[in-house]
Amino acid sequence: MGGVTARVEAWAGPGQFGIAYVPKQNNHNEHEVYKQAVRDPDNTANRLNIKPGFSWDRADLSFVRAAYLASFAAFGWSQIFRPAFLPLVRRLAGSDDELPDGILRYDPNEAARVNKMLVVTEQGPLQGILLVQMGRSTGALPGPYDNRTLHAVAAAINDLVPNGEGCSFNGQSPDPIWPTGPDHRCDPDRRPAN
Repeated sequence: MGGVTARVEAWAGPGQFGIAYVPKQNNHNEHEVYKQAVRDPDNTANRLNIKPGFSWDRADLSFVRAAYLASFAAFGWSQIFRPAFLPLVRRLAGSDDELPDGILRYDPNEAARVNKMLVVTEQGPLQGILLVQMGRSTGALPGPYDNRTLHAVAAAINDLVPNGEGCSFNGQSPDPIWPTGPDHRCDPDRRPAN
């Protein structure tokens, strides 16, 4: 508005529209400039540009990136430098590559503060897939000894669970169940901890 960008909460109702400045999400030095821009009738009548700050696509990419980094902490360089992850790496670098549908699932009934990993060991199309759960979201990645691509992992999940309904799997979790530091347990030069 009037050349001033601010993060605000917005709401609309029948015949009304409102915005509220969010101090904790803005630079406190720019608050006065924002207030002056709001007071200028030319700005509020003609120059209010709304740019939504939330994007499901960016949120999904952020989660898959976090799952990828957690798999790196648990399994090491030999896990994340595999060709299976090239589409994700290219996407993180700014390409337009699409991530396959199905590698990310959201379950609103899951506990919000649960972080865990599981390599599926049961016989079937998901054997070897790494499931990374962070809160209510679970990402499916190629496990440390699974040679499938991200697209093949997504296809296997979509074939087994086509509508995104909940499903449970048997598998093996790393010890500890969530990395608290660089474990790199699959790297050949991993040295034993003292």
